[in-house]
Amino acid sequence: MRFRFDSISFVLGIVAGTVIWWVINLIRPLFRQMLEAQREKQKERALQSNSDLENVYRKLLYRQTQAAHQAASLFALDEIIIEPRLLAPPATAEPGSTRPHTDIVEDSLPYLPNAPKMGAVYGADTLSLAQALQGGVNLVITGQPGSGKSTALAYLAAKISNRAPELQAFHEKIPFLLHAADLGLPLRDPKKPSDFLNPIAETIAGQAGIFNALKIPGFVEFAFESGRALLLLDGVDELPPTALQEVTDYLRVILRQYPQTRIVTTGNTDYLGSLVSIGFAPLALMPWNKEQQKNFLQKWAQLWQKYIAVEAWAQAAANPLDPIPLNRWLETDNFNLTPLEYTLKIWGAYAGDSRGPRISDIIETHLRRLLPPETPMEALHTLGAQANLNQLPVFENRRAQEWTKSFEALPAEA
Repeated sequence: MRFRFDSISFVLGIVAGTVIWWVINLIRPLFRQMLEAQREKQKERALQSNSDLENVYRKLLYRQTQAAHQAASLFALDEIIIEPRLLAPPATAEPGSTRPHTDIVEDSLPYLPNAPKMGAVYGADTLSLAQALQGGVNLVITGQPGSGKSTALAYLAAKISNRAPELQAFHEKIPFLLHAADLGLPLRDPKKPSDFLNPIAETIAGQAGIFNALKIPGFVEFAFESGRALLLLDGVDELPPTALQEVTDYLRVILRQYPQTRIVTTGNTDYLGSLVSIGFAPLALMPWNKEQQKNFLQKWAQLWQKYIAVEAWAQAAANPLDPIPLNRWLETDNFNLTPLEYTLKIWGAYAGDSRGPRISDIIETHLRRLLPPETPMEALHTLGAQANLNQLPVFENRRAQEWTKSFEALPAEA
């Protein structure tokens, strides 16, 4: 078979191919616009379908935050809160640029994130949570037990859920406030990215009620995929090193699969594990200074008179409470008290059940207030010792019953 070259067909083929390629180049931007418009419509539909659920969730979360503090049985968080502040890191200067202006406190007081009490005493520079979040990094709030890290997360969740003006840049963020124990780590055989969101969805669904529970998984996935999720993870500072590594690995996966997610968590001042290596910036929570303690005491006195003093049992007391001398006593000798300890000290004084002036007395007073009257304190001591020895900051009731079963027949401590 002889090959015969047809010049006319060849030329026509070239012309046809050129015309087709030219037409494709002309309509390619139109296709891009159509695809982009389709994506925007899908986003709008997703936003519209989730907007009602988001409003319900924000209200649910706000109610949750108002009970997320030690004195929740008496007052709502927004009524009693002292705004959390973070110790500001020292200002840095680029090589060749002018050194930032510093005051005498910055020049004489070193940056001590492991001992922020000195900064509180001498008035070191601080940052609000809103300011700390402006940099775009994920945060780990550090501080000693009782310094208010959990309350700071609840305060932030309340502000964002209500779209507070000072957090305007985060109005579209959807905050998820969880404890590290809610994650149930390590996860069992996760197969796809959304599997890592299941613990978050399950925790929220358990709080959302039967009518919204089925919608929660899709809502959570939408929040993370759209880059609107703000994960506020409490309790990480309470974990032993092995459990901390599990949480770090979990957060690494979340940030890799959903890179626009913002995360704020808590950390132990002495050990942060690998959190810094995955991009978390540690900032120390500032202890209360004398002025903040005074403001808190004034708030407590006003709220106590508003809500508690009007109760029938308080009105019928033989010796009515006089807050003026009581507050003068409570304003003294508080230098080393954490916000938790100072709260319990005030509570014991106002309730009239304080067992003594020492910190151990203050804590014991509150524990006795919470426990049933017949509970022996030795059982609580054993419970704490076993949790510490077994490195279990969170444990099931079954485990607690095993540890304390020898005290079941004992009478309560006098």
